[in-house]
Amino acid sequence: MFWSMPSAKESVCAAGAVAAGLACGALALRERRPSTGISPHKIARKNWILFFLSATMGAMNVQHSSATNEWGTPPSILAMVREVLGPIDFDPASSVRWNAAVEAKRFLTEKDDGLSAPWLPGTLYCNPPGGKIGNQSKTSLFWQRLMRHRDEGELEHAIFMAFSAEALQNTQGKGVLPIMAFPFCVPAKRIRFVAVGVEKFQPSHSNVIAYVPGKLDLTGRFQSVFSQLGWCTT
Repeated sequence: MFWSMPSAKESVCAAGAVAAGLACGALALRERRPSTGISPHKIARKNWILFFLSATMGAMNVQHSSATNEWGTPPSILAMVREVLGPIDFDPASSVRWNAAVEAKRFLTEKDDGLSAPWLPGTLYCNPPGGKIGNQSKTSLFWQRLMRHRDEGELEHAIFMAFSAEALQNTQGKGVLPIMAFPFCVPAKRIRFVAVGVEKFQPSHSNVIAYVPGKLDLTGRFQSVFSQLGWCTT
């Protein structure tokens, strides 16, 4: 894959995104968010990370497209998920084929409609499908559903796999806590997801893996395990 040099217009957009990130970070320093328990300095730092990623991807003219909306999690990543969560009780976005790898005790398929069907208690892993419903990505919609499930008090703890780092941005402003309010990992190398009938030699998206505590909080274990992939927030 060849990267093209950014045009003058793209460079201006990238600079604007960085400036917006600095402004957003400065604003976060003044905000108080007692419900999250997260210091304003950490919120600011995560906002700077978000806008730096946005600016970088914009300057490189990355194409956010995919040949399919279903990308399975590689077995090596699933092993790390189980190392943190233990046995997976529930996967709200799966299929018979994909669950052969995930090994969740119970799962929902596309036909079950994981956005409207009841979610089950226990440990949870979610690698949501791609695509959109209306003007919202399914990643964002499944994240919102996970947050509601957490608020209901049924969640032990969860790991959420976001196919694209854009989830850091598009899970904000949805009436629930965004991904950046939780510990997350940005892998240093793009994850090579598994797809049926598609050979994807050059993964086109940076990824984000988030850890969501519920009744259990094993943040330290998440950081220890997933730091093998890349930098993890606290």
